[in-house]
Amino acid sequence: QTTGLILTILGALLKVTGSPEFGIAERSDLGVLILLVVFAAMTSPVTAQRLGRVSRREGLYGAAADMSRNDAPADRSLRRR
Repeated sequence: QTTGLILTILGALLKVTGSPEFGIAERSDLGVLILLVVFAAMTSPVTAQRLGRVSRREGLYGAAADMSRNDAPADRSLRRR
């Protein structure tokens, strides 16, 4: 679903850049289309899951006082290494 959306937006990008009347209005359209691609990539479930997994593994947490719930991993792992 996300790949189809991104490919459709990239097709629209190619159509806009190939326009013979490429002016300021078309440049602003390019900005909107690029933002759509970025937001689609950021909100795709696979990307969000990978981003969450990496941040958890790397310990990228805020201060303990700023957390609304305990999202930090345990002090020791339950898995054997």
